[in-house]
Amino acid sequence: MVTAIRTTENTLDTPAQLFSVEQEVFQEHLPQWLAHDVGRFVLIHGTDVSGPYDTQRDAITVGYQSHGNVPFLTKEIQPFERALAFTRSVLSVVA
Repeated sequence: MVTAIRTTENTLDTPAQLFSVEQEVFQEHLPQWLAHDVGRFVLIHGTDVSGPYDTQRDAITVGYQSHGNVPFLTKEIQPFERALAFTRSVLSVVA
């Protein structure tokens, strides 16, 4: 799941724009990871790949330690993407 957003010259990048290079790198390596590392997590910053890690927390920790407070991608190795749906609460509060 990708949730990070950064601003560049006062514009918001969508997650797809923000991590387009990282997504390409992930897709290139996915076949080899699927052979041995399903369910583990990788860290990708630009074209730099590290991992796999047992947990996403481990991947994030290494990301901050090695790259600092900049956008990087952590992603679970799975044969296909999980569909996630988010809604916001539209219930009104009656006082």
